[in-house]
Amino acid sequence: MHTSLRPTVVIPRAVVDRIRAQRLRRLPAETGGFLLGMRRGHHLEITGATEQQAQDVATAYTFERRDPAHARAIESEWRRSKALITVLGDWHTHPYGSGDPSGMDKKAWRTLARAVAQPVIGLIDAGTPLPTFFYTREKTLFASTFKLDVISEEAADLAYSR
Repeated sequence: MHTSLRPTVVIPRAVVDRIRAQRLRRLPAETGGFLLGMRRGHHLEITGATEQQAQDVATAYTFERRDPAHARAIESEWRRSKALITVLGDWHTHPYGSGDPSGMDKKAWRTLARAVAQPVIGLIDAGTPLPTFFYTREKTLFASTFKLDVISEEAADLAYSR
């Protein structure tokens, strides 16, 4: 019997607050980074995020992570955690419009899912009360991306699932 596992993403409000602060600081351009954390089966626990660096490229409608500082931060967390903390996905902001992903966003998530050989999450902060999360599974022939809904808004953490 096949059962569909529903992924759950947990993110501390402190990480959301840091992302929100970066969004406000970088307006009217986009900003972003990678989401770091632990995989627990099909559940993902975000523990931190990288932030925009000097060599990244940001415009009002795009953000490209080009600075090697992202890779150094990821490797540092991976080593410090004895390989428990890794890249779970990426985050970026939309200064204008909605928190819906563009075709370019979805393509970037598919590329990242292929690179890490795991499902990844994408967070978009468009200035709405809560950021939006998307989950991308890379399969052999087709990728699927779907939006996650808020399932819990505790004081310290937010939880999202399908």
